Amino acid sequence: MELKNKKVVVMGLGLFGGGVGVTKYLVSQGAQVVVTDLRTPDKLQESLAQIEKLPVTLRLGEHRTEDFAAADLTLVNPAVPNNSPFLKLAAERHIPLDTEMNIFLREVKSPVIAITGSNGKSTTAAMIAHIWQNAGYKVWLGGNIGHSLLEDLPNIGQSDWVVIEISSFQLERTAWAKISPHIAVVTNLSPNHLDRHGTMQEYGAAKQNILRFQQKSDVAVLNACDAYVSRWGKYSAGRKIFFGKRGPHAVFIENESIIWRDKRKDIPVMLVSDVPLPGKAYQEDAMAAVAVAMRQGIAPATISAAMRTFQGLPHRLEFCGNGERRRLYNDSNATTPESTIAALEGVAGPIVLIAGGSSKKMGYAELGKVIARKVKVMLVMGETADEIVAEVNKCSNPLPQIVRVQNLEQAVERAYALSAPGDAVILSPASTSFGMFRNFAERGDIFKQLVQKYFHTNG
Repeated sequence: MELKNKKVVVMGLGLFGGGVGVTKYLVSQGAQVVVTDLRTPDKLQESLAQIEKLPVTLRLGEHRTEDFAAADLTLVNPAVPNNSPFLKLAAERHIPLDTEMNIFLREVKSPVIAITGSNGKSTTAAMIAHIWQNAGYKVWLGGNIGHSLLEDLPNIGQSDWVVIEISSFQLERTAWAKISPHIAVVTNLSPNHLDRHGTMQEYGAAKQNILRFQQKSDVAVLNACDAYVSRWGKYSAGRKIFFGKRGPHAVFIENESIIWRDKRKDIPVMLVSDVPLPGKAYQEDAMAAVAVAMRQGIAPATISAAMRTFQGLPHRLEFCGNGERRRLYNDSNATTPESTIAALEGVAGPIVLIAGGSSKKMGYAELGKVIARKVKVMLVMGETADEIVAEVNKCSNPLPQIVRVQNLEQAVERAYALSAPGDAVILSPASTSFGMFRNFAERGDIFKQLVQKYFHTNG
């Protein structure tokens, strides 16, 4: 659609950059933009500051039927539920719907590597971008990882590479555009966002859109060890590469090395010890990144050198230093049981765990078993506290000491009192932050401030 002078509604400004990015893009194309969000201005301060000088109409704290009825196009934020009456109104009036991600994937001229999965997608995306940079490419990293690339479109050259993290909410609506990336990576699938998708089948179907519209010249990188994802090759018309198990086109671990196998030849790429982050989950992320890099012809020496200098991402088992001879980790992005399991399995020594938050209707049975086996003290709070405690209490002895707390500061204060030198203190909630914090990043930042206050961390 030619956007100049068109009336466009941006439904959901949001806090993670997508609404801001698409608003700036629409204004640059000459559209008449109405930005509408159910949040009030005080909840959207950071996003509003980025568009305050743009000629847009703001409708905050409400949606108005007349805005949607008069629109030539509605841009839908990923968080907008499918049963929204305003989406129904647009459908009834044949008003086109689109998304920030769909516009970007249609308009970008450079090759795109997109990563999705229930866990590990941000780290895998960042690893791939880091390898590409070390190989001398100009690379753009964005998407659900926190930065909209839409406003960067004029600066992205055809010889550049784009690496994006893409969520199930975003993928659910890429079907509108019938588009998939040149290289698609699926890290894994486990119960998540069932409050939105309803069932694992619907959740998986949304994720499968990353593969569904690929062409024969495209590439799908899939987790061979995942019960769901290992069967998803049929959804892609492109070449399939699996990671985690030996196979004809695969990346796997053998004799403490990460191996690339292609055309009946094993090529050692790097040592497992080159992965600078602890645990099996990060090894899987590294294998996925190696698969993409080797497929594109990047030299093993370049890959291994890049991986050794990769520093990880904030809020993802982020080491916050030593304080009072305790090791302190911020894993605030662990919003699923599987993420917290990965953290507990990846960190050695006695563990003091801070967990709990808002519910996404996930099961905690497996997490309960790992907590019972690995955790010395568990401090729990929020809506999911009872569910987590119930699963831990189903396990046989030894059980951790369980302490209920009212908020994060009380949790850190009690963690200091109940831990001992040599322990690891980990914030890994296995739950979302909503109701207590704006997002996982704010939760993690506050945790880092609190551990400095109580543990006097040395970085």
